[in-house]
Amino acid sequence: MKKSELIEAEENINCRELEDELNKYKIEKSAILESLLEHLVYQSKDNTIIWVNKAAADSVNSTPEQLIGLKCYQVWNNREEPCDGCPIVKSLKSNKPEINQMTTPDGRVWHVAGYPIRDKNNNIIGVVEATLDITEKTTAEQNVKERSEQLTVLNRIITLGNESTNLQEFLEKSYNQVLDYVVFDKGGIYLYDNETKHNILVYHKNVHPDFIAAVEDVDISKGLFKEVFDKNNLLYIDDFSKFMEGSKELGVYSTVIVPLRSKDEYAGSLNIGAPYHQTLSQNELELLVAIGKQIGITIRKFESEKLLKESEEKYRKAYYQANLYRDIFAHDINNILQNIQSSAELSSLYLNNPEKLHTLKELYEIISEQVQRGRKLITNVRKINKIDESEVKIEKIEVFRTLNKAIEFLKSSYQARTIDISINASEKKFYVLANNFLRDVFENILINAVRHNNKSKIEISIDIKNDLLKNKNYIKMEFKDNGLGISDYRKKSIFEKGTRKGQSSEGMGLGLSLVKKIIDSYQGKIWVDDKVKGDYKQGCNFVLLLPEPM
Repeated sequence: MKKSELIEAEENINCRELEDELNKYKIEKSAILESLLEHLVYQSKDNTIIWVNKAAADSVNSTPEQLIGLKCYQVWNNREEPCDGCPIVKSLKSNKPEINQMTTPDGRVWHVAGYPIRDKNNNIIGVVEATLDITEKTTAEQNVKERSEQLTVLNRIITLGNESTNLQEFLEKSYNQVLDYVVFDKGGIYLYDNETKHNILVYHKNVHPDFIAAVEDVDISKGLFKEVFDKNNLLYIDDFSKFMEGSKELGVYSTVIVPLRSKDEYAGSLNIGAPYHQTLSQNELELLVAIGKQIGITIRKFESEKLLKESEEKYRKAYYQANLYRDIFAHDINNILQNIQSSAELSSLYLNNPEKLHTLKELYEIISEQVQRGRKLITNVRKINKIDESEVKIEKIEVFRTLNKAIEFLKSSYQARTIDISINASEKKFYVLANNFLRDVFENILINAVRHNNKSKIEISIDIKNDLLKNKNYIKMEFKDNGLGISDYRKKSIFEKGTRKGQSSEGMGLGLSLVKKIIDSYQGKIWVDDKVKGDYKQGCNFVLLLPEPM
């Protein structure tokens, strides 16, 4: 073989080896590019696809060959022009890599990067688009974010349950937390009354007054509201007008009703609404269910604390009153027994002395009066206990009928005293809201006017007229006497405690304690003035304001 032929043969071998090496490189490069999860697209400066890997073609159910020559925005976004914010377009303008997150019409989320390609003269001749489907990753991150926000809202409501000083404050703040989280803008919270089977609206926000009037107090045991207020399940209503005609005009279109439950007990419901068609995600609905349970638990907690507090307060009040009544009762009984004993001892000295017969009669009257006083004291104690232990039933009472009976009782109890009672009234009949305890009020005031009077003639005038105080109608009664009077210092405490400074002084006893308690139960008022202003020694003026029937 000639030398030239040998050289040519060697060159051919080298070329084939180089070609094989290049083919091998192409195969390896193609294998690498095709095996990547990222979508790789090499496109010209006008976004025409020059080359595309299999992953990118598979994403639109095509082959690489079918996509060559098409525009990338036509293939993946069904557009006639580049997408807004496209990193490929940006990289061609900025001459550097650009990255962005984009969403295609089918709802998938993509991480998109554009890398400019340059020739040997550093001129941009095209761009490589590298895209990765991050839909699952983004969805997972979004779920984590939503769960975190939901836990924050739920924890805030739990904190509010511990921080709030009362149930109403807790409900208002919790409801505002719910509205801050969801896209609904109005609604309210109902609490359930087991006895009436009613849901009672206790808080509302941004709700039309006419809508409130229609749903403020609803019986959930029957009718359409039995379906609306499900005690066990959250209820989403896309169009509330099918339950309530005209609701759209009142600003309520879509509604979500969440039961408030504590363990197995239904406590009420949380309602949210929107003036247009609105929905909530599954995560949001699940959060509302959790919030409903937490609010229900907190409602029961507040109710239990309230019952405990009321029980403690009732016990404390009963203990205080028991001690108070015991001291007053013991003091008054001691006075009564002392008066009876003194009169009995004097009587024994005069029994055999005919000249002292008149004195004996006076002593007998004193004893009789003290016995009557003791009976009245015991009756007063019983009546005070009755008022403390039960609700007082109020009804329409005619004043004169009750007043005349009290006057008759007074005169029969003090037959040895000269008593002159006059009544000055602007009307023939007056009606008040009271009950049969009203007679005790009159009797106690009249008896005090006699007992605390050293005049030979006891004068009592009773003025009665209509009165108006803070737009409320009352019957005003003034009992004016010519007795010893009450100093300004004693006026301040005479009704509140019914006690006296010293054990030897004779006070008003349980009488005025009873009077004050009875008048308070009528939602009325009582106070004492001087009969002659500025001179208490001229006598008292006991003033009553008794509410008139509507």
